Amino acid sequence: MFKSIVSKQNVSKPNVSKKVMFIAALSTAIFSGSALAHTGTETFMASTFANGLLHPLTGLDHLIMLLGVGFLAAQMQGKQLSIILGALVTMLIGTGFGALTGLITGMESLILASVFIVAVAVWKQSQQVTVKVNLLSSAAVMMVLFHGWAHGVEAPAAQLVQFVPGMLISAAALLTLGAVIGRQVSAKWLSPSLGLSGALVAFLGA
Repeated sequence: MFKSIVSKQNVSKPNVSKKVMFIAALSTAIFSGSALAHTGTETFMASTFANGLLHPLTGLDHLIMLLGVGFLAAQMQGKQLSIILGALVTMLIGTGFGALTGLITGMESLILASVFIVAVAVWKQSQQVTVKVNLLSSAAVMMVLFHGWAHGVEAPAAQLVQFVPGMLISAAALLTLGAVIGRQVSAKWLSPSLGLSGALVAFLGA
């Protein structure tokens, strides 16, 4: 009887810890700043290194997506570093495309869709590893391209040399944080939190 009570208490502690971490992560996403719309018509007043550091932190869409890819990396044993580096390279390529080609049709829809894709990928990757699931995970990472694309469209081309390094450092920090959280919290919490956050971004008009 006593052992049964003790075992129940021991089981409940990790669950409480996971719930607290989930609430903290969700609160960070909600209260980090207002969502930024990516219409391609606005530019940053001064796209400095500091602006690059701050931008992924002050846009809900970027913040949620980067944390989500970090969650995904945590689900893929032995591939965490590859996922994080792949996301950073993809974002850099997207920034280049944005600077060279400008706005593409449906940019905001693609950015919003990326959040839901990574939410599904986190859930599926935790359930089973199949070719289809791996393809879905790869698609989620590739969707980071459009987040970088939006940056390339908005930031003045002459200042990208200053802006991009800051952006990549901040993005790397968020991806790493997501991977750390993803190792501690179950996908049954992480995936719905990403979906809910995506709905929040849509509601705010990002």
